[in-house]
Amino acid sequence: MTHMCKKTIQLLLLLLFPVLLLIHKRIPLRITVCKMVLAESNVSAIAQDKAGYFWLASESGISKFDGKNFINYTTENGLSDNNVACLLVDSKGNLWLAHENGSLTKYSEGKFTPVICEALPKDKKIFSLSQDRKGQIWISSAAGAIVILNPEGNLSDKANYKSYTSQEGLSQFVLSAQQDKSGNIWFLTDVGIKSMDAKSGKFDFFRPEGMPFGQITSFLLDENDNVIFGTSNGIVYKYRNKQFETIFDYRNYITTTSGVITNNFVYTLFKDSKK
Repeated sequence: MTHMCKKTIQLLLLLLFPVLLLIHKRIPLRITVCKMVLAESNVSAIAQDKAGYFWLASESGISKFDGKNFINYTTENGLSDNNVACLLVDSKGNLWLAHENGSLTKYSEGKFTPVICEALPKDKKIFSLSQDRKGQIWISSAAGAIVILNPEGNLSDKANYKSYTSQEGLSQFVLSAQQDKSGNIWFLTDVGIKSMDAKSGKFDFFRPEGMPFGQITSFLLDENDNVIFGTSNGIVYKYRNKQFETIFDYRNYITTTSGVITNNFVYTLFKDSKK
Protein backbone atom coordinates (compact mmCIF):
# COMPACT_ATOMS: atom_id res chain seq x y z
CA MET A 1 0.00 0.00 0.00
CA THR A 2 1.41 3.39 -0.98
CA HIS A 3 2.16 6.17 1.48
CA MET A 4 -0.49 8.35 -0.18
CA CYS A 5 -3.08 5.58 0.16
CA LYS A 6 -2.36 5.19 3.89
CA LYS A 7 -2.74 8.92 4.41
CA THR A 8 -6.04 8.86 2.53
CA ILE A 9 -7.40 6.07 4.71
CA GLN A 10 -6.33 7.85 7.90
CA LEU A 11 -8.05 11.03 6.77
CA LEU A 12 -11.27 9.22 5.88
CA LEU A 13 -11.39 7.48 9.24
CA LEU A 14 -10.78 10.76 11.04
CA LEU A 15 -13.74 12.18 9.16
CA LEU A 16 -15.83 9.31 10.47
CA PHE A 17 -15.05 9.76 14.14
CA PRO A 18 -17.08 12.96 14.67
CA VAL A 19 -20.09 10.62 14.49
CA LEU A 20 -19.23 9.94 18.13
CA LEU A 21 -18.99 13.57 19.16
CA LEU A 22 -21.57 16.22 19.96
CA ILE A 23 -23.25 16.59 16.61
CA HIS A 24 -24.13 13.39 14.81
CA LYS A 25 -25.31 13.07 11.24
CA ARG A 26 -25.38 10.13 8.88
CA ILE A 27 -22.17 10.69 6.93
CA PRO A 28 -22.12 9.84 3.22
CA LEU A 29 -18.84 7.92 3.01
CA ARG A 30 -17.40 6.57 -0.20
CA ILE A 31 -14.08 4.77 -0.03
CA THR A 32 -12.80 3.37 -3.29
CA VAL A 33 -9.05 3.88 -2.87
CA CYS A 34 -6.79 0.82 -2.81
CA LYS A 35 -9.65 -1.42 -4.01
CA MET A 36 -11.51 -1.01 -0.74
CA VAL A 37 -15.27 -0.54 -0.84
CA LEU A 38 -17.75 -0.25 2.01
CA ALA A 39 -21.00 -2.17 1.91
CA GLU A 40 -22.88 1.14 1.68
CA SER A 41 -22.00 4.83 1.59
CA ASN A 42 -24.17 5.83 4.58
CA VAL A 43 -22.54 4.79 7.87
CA SER A 44 -24.98 4.55 10.78
CA ALA A 45 -22.64 3.31 13.54
CA ILE A 46 -18.99 2.46 14.25
CA ALA A 47 -17.54 0.09 16.85
CA GLN A 48 -14.08 -1.26 17.59
CA ASP A 49 -13.76 -4.81 18.90
CA LYS A 50 -11.19 -6.10 21.36
CA ALA A 51 -8.95 -7.32 18.53
CA GLY A 52 -8.76 -3.78 17.20
CA TYR A 53 -10.94 -4.23 14.12
CA PHE A 54 -13.40 -1.50 13.19
CA TRP A 55 -16.97 -2.41 12.29
CA LEU A 56 -19.04 0.00 10.23
CA ALA A 57 -22.81 -0.45 10.09
CA SER A 58 -24.93 0.57 7.12
CA GLU A 59 -28.24 -0.01 5.38
CA SER A 60 -26.64 -2.76 3.29
CA GLY A 61 -24.92 -4.80 5.98
CA ILE A 62 -21.78 -4.38 8.03
CA SER A 63 -18.15 -3.87 7.02
CA LYS A 64 -15.05 -5.00 8.91
CA PHE A 65 -11.94 -2.85 8.51
CA ASP A 66 -8.51 -4.21 9.48
CA GLY A 67 -6.53 -1.08 8.65
CA LYS A 68 -6.00 -2.11 5.04
CA ASN A 69 -9.10 -3.79 3.67
CA PHE A 70 -12.86 -3.93 4.10
CA ILE A 71 -14.79 -7.20 4.33
CA ASN A 72 -18.55 -6.83 3.86
CA TYR A 73 -21.19 -9.05 5.49
CA THR A 74 -24.91 -9.34 4.76
CA THR A 75 -27.81 -11.71 5.39
CA GLU A 76 -25.94 -14.21 3.21
CA ASN A 77 -23.37 -14.38 6.00
CA GLY A 78 -25.90 -14.80 8.80
CA LEU A 79 -27.19 -11.30 9.59
CA SER A 80 -30.82 -11.06 10.68
CA ASP A 81 -31.30 -8.12 8.33
CA ASN A 82 -29.06 -5.96 6.16
CA ASN A 83 -30.16 -2.63 7.61
CA VAL A 84 -27.96 -2.23 10.70
CA ALA A 85 -28.94 0.65 13.00
CA CYS A 86 -26.49 0.38 15.92
CA LEU A 87 -23.67 -1.73 17.36
CA LEU A 88 -22.36 -2.89 20.72
CA VAL A 89 -19.19 -4.73 21.72
CA ASP A 90 -20.00 -6.38 25.04
CA SER A 91 -17.69 -7.12 27.98
CA LYS A 92 -16.86 -10.56 26.60
CA GLY A 93 -15.92 -9.21 23.19
CA ASN A 94 -19.07 -10.28 21.35
CA LEU A 95 -20.40 -7.89 18.71
CA TRP A 96 -24.15 -7.18 18.70
CA LEU A 97 -25.95 -5.74 15.70
CA ALA A 98 -29.37 -4.13 16.10
CA HIS A 99 -31.49 -3.61 13.02
CA GLU A 100 -34.04 -1.07 11.80
CA ASN A 101 -36.76 -3.76 11.76
CA GLY A 102 -36.28 -4.67 15.44
CA SER A 103 -34.24 -7.80 14.86
CA LEU A 104 -30.88 -8.63 16.45
CA THR A 105 -27.69 -10.39 15.40
CA LYS A 106 -24.86 -11.69 17.59
CA TYR A 107 -21.32 -12.09 16.25
CA SER A 108 -19.20 -14.45 18.32
CA GLU A 109 -16.19 -16.63 17.53
CA GLY A 110 -16.20 -15.55 13.91
CA LYS A 111 -19.85 -16.37 13.27
CA PHE A 112 -22.98 -14.27 12.82
CA THR A 113 -26.08 -15.71 14.47
CA PRO A 114 -29.59 -14.22 14.08
CA VAL A 115 -31.37 -13.81 17.40
CA ILE A 116 -34.87 -15.24 17.02
CA CYS A 117 -37.27 -14.45 19.84
CA GLU A 118 -40.77 -13.00 20.05
CA ALA A 119 -39.60 -10.77 22.92
CA LEU A 120 -37.73 -8.56 20.45
CA PRO A 121 -39.48 -5.44 19.09
CA LYS A 122 -40.75 -6.83 15.78
CA ASP A 123 -40.95 -4.17 13.05
CA LYS A 124 -39.97 -1.48 15.56
CA LYS A 125 -36.68 0.35 15.20
CA ILE A 126 -33.87 -0.28 17.68
CA PHE A 127 -32.09 2.98 18.50
CA SER A 128 -29.25 1.86 20.74
CA LEU A 129 -27.68 -0.97 22.72
CA SER A 130 -25.91 -0.77 26.08
CA GLN A 131 -24.63 -3.12 28.76
CA ASP A 132 -24.90 -2.71 32.53
CA ARG A 133 -22.45 -3.90 35.18
CA LYS A 134 -24.35 -7.16 35.63
CA GLY A 135 -23.66 -7.96 31.99
CA GLN A 136 -27.28 -7.47 30.95
CA ILE A 137 -27.85 -5.88 27.55
CA TRP A 138 -30.42 -3.11 27.21
CA ILE A 139 -32.23 -2.63 23.92
CA SER A 140 -33.69 0.86 23.47
CA SER A 141 -36.38 0.85 20.83
CA ALA A 142 -39.66 2.22 19.48
CA ALA A 143 -41.34 -0.49 21.57
CA GLY A 144 -39.83 0.54 24.91
CA ALA A 145 -36.75 -0.86 26.65
CA ILE A 146 -35.98 -4.58 26.55
CA VAL A 147 -33.25 -6.14 28.64
CA ILE A 148 -31.50 -9.43 27.84
CA LEU A 149 -30.98 -10.89 31.29
CA ASN A 150 -28.29 -13.38 30.29
CA PRO A 151 -26.61 -12.59 26.94
CA GLU A 152 -24.71 -15.89 27.15
CA GLY A 153 -27.89 -17.87 27.78
CA ASN A 154 -30.69 -19.04 25.53
CA LEU A 155 -31.49 -16.05 23.34
CA SER A 156 -34.57 -17.76 21.93
CA ASP A 157 -36.16 -18.10 25.37
CA LYS A 158 -38.68 -15.34 26.07
CA ALA A 159 -37.99 -15.77 29.80
CA ASN A 160 -34.47 -14.43 29.16
CA TYR A 161 -35.94 -11.01 28.38
CA LYS A 162 -37.78 -8.35 30.33
CA SER A 163 -39.65 -5.42 28.80
CA TYR A 164 -40.34 -1.94 30.14
CA THR A 165 -42.91 0.30 28.45
CA SER A 166 -45.36 3.01 29.48
CA GLN A 167 -47.32 0.35 31.36
CA GLU A 168 -44.38 -0.06 33.75
CA GLY A 169 -43.88 3.69 34.01
CA LEU A 170 -41.27 4.18 31.31
CA SER A 171 -42.36 4.99 27.71
CA GLN A 172 -43.08 3.30 24.41
CA PHE A 173 -40.28 5.24 22.75
CA VAL A 174 -36.82 4.81 24.33
CA LEU A 175 -33.72 6.20 22.64
CA SER A 176 -30.94 5.14 25.01
CA ALA A 177 -30.16 3.61 28.41
CA GLN A 178 -27.25 4.10 30.83
CA GLN A 179 -26.39 2.94 34.32
CA ASP A 180 -25.09 5.15 37.11
CA LYS A 181 -22.70 4.21 39.93
CA SER A 182 -25.59 3.30 42.23
CA GLY A 183 -26.98 0.79 39.73
CA ASN A 184 -29.92 2.94 38.65
CA ILE A 185 -30.77 2.85 34.94
CA TRP A 186 -31.34 6.14 33.14
CA PHE A 187 -33.35 6.41 29.94
CA LEU A 188 -33.78 9.03 27.26
CA THR A 189 -37.37 8.81 26.03
CA ASP A 190 -39.73 10.78 23.84
CA VAL A 191 -41.10 12.50 26.96
CA GLY A 192 -37.76 13.35 28.55
CA ILE A 193 -35.23 11.66 30.84
CA LYS A 194 -36.38 9.01 33.28
CA SER A 195 -34.54 6.83 35.77
CA MET A 196 -35.34 3.42 37.23
CA ASP A 197 -34.42 2.93 40.87
CA ALA A 198 -32.11 -0.08 41.30
CA LYS A 199 -33.84 -1.24 44.48
CA SER A 200 -37.52 -0.54 43.93
CA GLY A 201 -37.64 -0.78 40.14
CA LYS A 202 -39.81 2.33 40.04
CA PHE A 203 -39.45 5.03 37.40
CA ASP A 204 -39.14 8.74 38.02
CA PHE A 205 -38.79 11.80 35.77
CA PHE A 206 -35.62 13.88 35.77
CA ARG A 207 -37.24 17.30 36.19
CA PRO A 208 -35.28 19.39 38.69
CA GLU A 209 -36.14 23.02 39.30
CA GLY A 210 -34.80 25.36 36.64
CA MET A 211 -34.86 22.75 33.87
CA PRO A 212 -33.95 24.55 30.60
CA PHE A 213 -36.52 24.77 27.84
CA GLY A 214 -36.18 22.58 24.75
CA GLN A 215 -36.69 19.05 23.53
CA ILE A 216 -34.01 16.73 24.92
CA THR A 217 -32.41 14.91 22.01
CA SER A 218 -29.32 13.29 23.54
CA PHE A 219 -28.14 12.31 26.99
CA LEU A 220 -25.27 10.82 29.00
CA LEU A 221 -23.92 10.48 32.53
CA ASP A 222 -20.34 11.61 33.12
CA GLU A 223 -17.80 9.89 35.41
CA ASN A 224 -19.36 11.62 38.43
CA ASP A 225 -22.95 10.77 37.44
CA ASN A 226 -23.68 14.35 36.44
CA VAL A 227 -26.47 14.52 33.89
CA ILE A 228 -25.47 15.98 30.51
CA PHE A 229 -28.04 16.46 27.77
CA GLY A 230 -28.32 18.05 24.36
CA THR A 231 -31.38 19.74 22.93
CA SER A 232 -33.04 20.51 19.63
CA ASN A 233 -31.95 24.12 20.20
CA GLY A 234 -28.29 23.21 19.73
CA ILE A 235 -27.36 23.67 23.38
CA VAL A 236 -25.75 21.12 25.73
CA TYR A 237 -26.33 21.41 29.48
CA LYS A 238 -24.75 19.82 32.52
CA TYR A 239 -26.65 19.39 35.78
CA ARG A 240 -24.20 19.56 38.68
CA ASN A 241 -24.63 20.53 42.32
CA LYS A 242 -28.34 21.12 41.69
CA GLN A 243 -27.61 23.71 39.02
CA PHE A 244 -27.68 23.75 35.22
CA GLU A 245 -24.73 25.09 33.28
CA THR A 246 -24.30 25.50 29.53
CA ILE A 247 -21.26 23.61 28.27
CA PHE A 248 -21.93 23.96 24.54
CA ASP A 249 -23.93 26.45 22.49
CA TYR A 250 -23.94 26.06 18.71
CA ARG A 251 -24.29 29.84 18.28
CA ASN A 252 -20.70 30.24 19.48
CA TYR A 253 -19.44 28.09 16.61
CA ILE A 254 -21.17 29.67 13.62
CA THR A 255 -18.97 31.59 11.18
CA THR A 256 -20.08 34.38 8.87
CA THR A 257 -19.07 32.46 5.74
CA SER A 258 -20.39 28.93 5.41
CA GLY A 259 -21.10 28.10 9.06
CA VAL A 260 -19.35 25.40 11.07
CA ILE A 261 -22.61 23.76 12.14
CA THR A 262 -25.44 23.51 9.62
CA ASN A 263 -27.97 21.83 11.93
CA ASN A 264 -28.43 22.77 15.59
CA PHE A 265 -30.08 19.47 16.55
CA VAL A 266 -27.76 17.66 19.00
CA TYR A 267 -28.08 14.00 18.05
CA THR A 268 -25.34 12.32 20.06
CA LEU A 269 -23.12 12.90 23.09
CA PHE A 270 -19.97 10.84 23.61
CA LYS A 271 -17.66 10.64 26.61
CA ASP A 272 -13.99 9.98 25.85
CA SER A 273 -11.39 8.56 28.23
CA LYS A 274 -9.81 11.93 29.09
CA LYS A 275 -10.66 13.15 32.59
